[in-house]
Amino acid sequence: MFDITTSDLVTNQGQGFEAGFTTRGAFRNDFDLIFGLSFFNSSIGVKGGMGPNGVGDTQFINYQIQAVQIGLLGSYNIVKHHLSVEFGPILNVNGKMKLDSDRLQDYILEGYTTLRAQDIQNINPINFRLGSKEQQSFLVRIEFPPHPAYFPGNQQQIEYHPPLPRVSQLRPTQ
Repeated sequence: MFDITTSDLVTNQGQGFEAGFTTRGAFRNDFDLIFGLSFFNSSIGVKGGMGPNGVGDTQFINYQIQAVQIGLLGSYNIVKHHLSVEFGPILNVNGKMKLDSDRLQDYILEGYTTLRAQDIQNINPINFRLGSKEQQSFLVRIEFPPHPAYFPGNQQQIEYHPPLPRVSQLRPTQ
C-alpha cells in the first residue's frame, strides 16, 4: 500500500509492487557490505473536480509512480546470522507521477483554484537519504529524512512528512 501523507492534498492510498535484489558480502571480521537494487511501481489517488476549488464532479484522480532504489549499506553483525545493524546511503530515482487518464488532466485539485491534475506530474526525480535496518528474524527499514515532492508546474513545494522513524517494511524471514 502506498500513500503520501500531506495536508496539502487529499489523497487515497493505492497499491503497487516492489521487485529487486539484495546481496550481502563479508567484508572484515563482523562487518559486511550490502548492495541492493529495487524497482517500484506505485499508484495513488488525488482528489479533484471540474469546478473551482476542485468541487463539482469530484473523484480521485489516479497516478502511477515508478522508481528505482539503489542502496549501499555497511553492516555490523551483532549475532552472526541472527541480528545485524545496517546503515548507509539510499538513492531513489523517480519517474513522473503519471496520470492514468489524460481526460482528467484539466481537473482542479481539491483545495486549489488553479492547480490542475497535470501540474503535479513532475515530482522531484532524485531523493537521497540514509537508511538502516536489522535483520534475520524480521526486517525493519528506517529512512531519514522524509523527502518533499516538488511540483514545478505550480512553482510550489508540497511536503509530505511520514512519522519518524518510518517503518516501511516489516516481514518475517525464512
